[in-house]
Amino acid sequence: MVPVSILPSDRLDLAMQLLGQTHRDELPVVADRQARKVVGVVTREDVIRAYNQRVFQLDKSGGFQSMTEAVREKCRIEVLGGVYLMEVDVPHSLVGQTLQEASLRQRFGIEVVLIHSARAANDENQGKQFPSPDARLEAGDRILVMGSEAAIAKLRG
Repeated sequence: MVPVSILPSDRLDLAMQLLGQTHRDELPVVADRQARKVVGVVTREDVIRAYNQRVFQLDKSGGFQSMTEAVREKCRIEVLGGVYLMEVDVPHSLVGQTLQEASLRQRFGIEVVLIHSARAANDENQGKQFPSPDARLEAGDRILVMGSEAAIAKLRG
């Protein structure tokens, strides 16, 4: 079995897809596919951080806002083969937990992309925050999640 790896030139969505499919926390970065010499490692946190930075750049131009509105209208958007973005209410069983405590990736196989805080919905950022491990989920919050249909359905109960 050939180990899963990426090239420095590979796209962010490929790294995210491979991390999701393999349930790994990191991927080796190789100089080329033939020699397979490892030149670095990319972690799940690196990919999420880069994704969030890209989302922030898009949001400045209205791109991310348009995408979140499209998710609300269509209920879900397929971003990769079999991987969807969907906005869901925070399940009652998770209220009061931090993202780290909730272990959504381990328990459900999903990534939280954005949190729409019900408590801060009237602030200038409309209550939106990028997820961090210490972000606490509250009653009435909605989360933009990415994962398979089955994983999101499992989260929703």
